[in-house]
Formats: sequence, structure tokens, C-alpha cells
Amino acid sequence: MKTVFTGTTSSNNNFSLPYTVTATVGGAGSSTTNQNSNIWYGPVRTVASNNVISYSVNIKVPARTGSLMAYPKGTYTGTVQLFWDMQASSSTVCEGDSGGGWDSGNTTITANYVVPSLCQIDSTSNVDFGNINDIGKTTRDYTAQGVVNTTCNNGLPYSIYLGDGNNRIAGGFRQMTNGGGQYIQYQLYQNSNYSAVWDTTGGVSAVGGSGGVSKTGSGNSQGTNVYGKIPQGTTISTAPGNYSDAIVVTVTY
Repeated sequence: MKTVFTGTTSSNNNFSLPYTVTATVGGAGSSTTNQNSNIWYGPVRTVASNNVISYSVNIKVPARTGSLMAYPKGTYTGTVQLFWDMQASSSTVCEGDSGGGWDSGNTTITANYVVPSLCQIDSTSNVDFGNINDIGKTTRDYTAQGVVNTTCNNGLPYSIYLGDGNNRIAGGFRQMTNGGGQYIQYQLYQNSNYSAVWDTTGGVSAVGGSGGVSKTGSGNSQGTNVYGKIPQGTTISTAPGNYSDAIVVTVTY
């Protein structure tokens, strides 16, 4: 038996999946073999009283090594042509596709691989304002940056939303707390000029809400900066200690 195949699926947005083929010819002395395209494997001796001989062919997309790659969503198709040569009641070896008079057949197997829509949060980092060396009110702006790392299908639109935290003033500033009833107001923004608040305005159930940051997946990990600010003149607690808040990150696609 021989198999003929390309080793790569059909293309989807200029991306293809690699695949491998293994096969087993039923009969005495048969074994499972990693196939090379257009190479004859065998012969083996078969005994089939019911005129049925089993062949096993497996088409596999191997696991990717290294960094995650999110391929474009859609269907990828791989095909394998099977050819076989059988000699009934003959002690001679199979001729393969050379010579004439050989008993042969062929068929084609099609394998479809469906890549669904995929988005995941790889990691996040803290927005750390450091030490605030003021008493009563801030004498300057305190700013800090964090990052949200995501991986989404190449070409897939998605939006990242940030929750209100645990102590947000309705429609206003978020607040960090020391856990003892003391607070420091701050805000998270979509851009480095601190003009667009980053939250869940418009809801998180759809892509493109005004409160979120909308992007298009590249198939690889993408980092999106989070800009934090405590404005000059903010009233702050006089109680020393560590102040923090927890923000829920939602990715919609």
C-alpha cells in the first residue's frame, strides 16, 4: 500500500495546518508505519475468508511546540489518496505501479479540522503606584502602568473590559483600600493621555463596547497597556499602609 498526500491542509487566510499520516495494512507481518508520501509499504500476507481486509489510516495534526498559536477560525481540509496492489493466490511479490496486470485499487480520505473562535487571557500585571509621599492631598499626579496579555485567533475581533473593582464611586473614581475603612481614589484608562476611562460601560456581552479596548487577534500573544492615575489634589487617607483593589478582566469575542 502507498499513500499520497501533501502534509499541509488547505489554506485559511494564508494559514495551513501540518499533518502526518500513519497506516497499517491488515495481515501477517503488518505494522503501523509513519508514512512518506508516494512510497510503497509492504508486502504482507493477508488471510481474508470473508474477502474483507482491514486497513488502518490515521491523519493527525501534531501538537504545536513552543508558544501558543491561535490559527484563524474556520475549516482546514487534508486529503490522503490510498493505493494498494494485491496478488491473489500468487507467490510473486506485488508489482506496485510498475508493469501491467496487477490487481489494484485506490480511494481518497478527506479529513476536516475545525478551528473555533478562541481568545484567552495569558497573564496580567499589577498597576503599582508605589509610595505616595504626601499627607492629606496629593501634590502631583501619580501614574503607573500594567498590562493585559491575550491570545486570540488571527483576524478575530475582540474587546477587553475592566471591572469597577470593589469600591468604585458610582460613575466616578475607583478606590483602593487598606481594609480598615480608609481609601485612596484612582482611575484606570485606555490611553496614555488619560482621556478615556477603561471599564465596562456599554456592557461586556458584545465586542466594541465604549468602555473597553477593542483589538484584532494576531494568533500570537498581544499585550495591551493599562494606564493608572491618582490625580494631583486627590484627598488621601492619613493612615499609612498598603492600599489595593481587585479588578476583573473580561475578554469578549
